[in-house]
Amino acid sequence: MQKNVAILALCVAVVTLLPKTAFAIAFTNRSGHVIERDSISGVVVHVDNDQRSFTLRWVRIVKMPWATYDTQSNQDTYRISEEIVYKNGSWANMGKGAKVRIRGRGFVVESIEFR
Repeated sequence: MQKNVAILALCVAVVTLLPKTAFAIAFTNRSGHVIERDSISGVVVHVDNDQRSFTLRWVRIVKMPWATYDTQSNQDTYRISEEIVYKNGSWANMGKGAKVRIRGRGFVVESIEFR
């Protein structure tokens, strides 16, 4: 019995000491469901400097052995985190037409990589 309690305590300690959850940036599909992904790459179509937000558009591509298909275009608005990390650029580079890859949690961007 004591051995089981010790194992349970060890498992609880490991779970509580794990690092932050992985990136899971969200987007809304055509059905209105929110889906999370590791990252999203797309083109900036609008920037709101006052709100520190931007709208990103991207196309979902499905690759088959015999062809590549553009299935649908998606667009969502994202806010910038206070601890944002920029790679290959800065907020000054955020403008209409900028190609970026974003990561974050929900609809809050924590990392922007300029392409």
